Amino acid sequence: MDFAIYDLSQFLSGISLFNDPQLDFSRDDFVRIVGNGRAVKYYFSDPEITLKSAPEKNVSFPGADIQFNLTEHDLLALQKASAVYSLPDLTFQSKDGKVQLVLKDKENDTSNTYKQSISGSCTGDYSLDIKIENIRLLPGDYSVKVSKDLISEWNSTNLDLTYYIALEP
Repeated sequence: MDFAIYDLSQFLSGISLFNDPQLDFSRDDFVRIVGNGRAVKYYFSDPEITLKSAPEKNVSFPGADIQFNLTEHDLLALQKASAVYSLPDLTFQSKDGKVQLVLKDKENDTSNTYKQSISGSCTGDYSLDIKIENIRLLPGDYSVKVSKDLISEWNSTNLDLTYYIALEP
């Protein structure tokens, strides 16, 4: 079944309110999200509005220059650190075969930084940036691929779900 969502961030945040959500798509105009005695009726968007901004073709990922696995716990820690220290930029950094995730404010040379070393692989030394606010994902663990061509691919390790998120130039 195809359906349109106007505010993906709101939809995903709503799902995260449930420990083990069950989604019921039996209606054409909304999805029912239920779990633990709670329920939400989330109405679909008018496809005429939503599909106007959809891409004309499928995304073609050019290949990974940095690759790593990110647990839900690690992603939440990054998001929390970003909020605590007001650091809007996440840098995927690879140097000498080692991968780090670095939170910083690119507009402020004297801003605090937060670094997290992570097991991964890379094809060279890179420093590739993304706005942390653009990482809006369904909770879970992800296999992440980052390309020097300014795109990242986030594959859920638990669901048949892939996100493509643009990097900053």
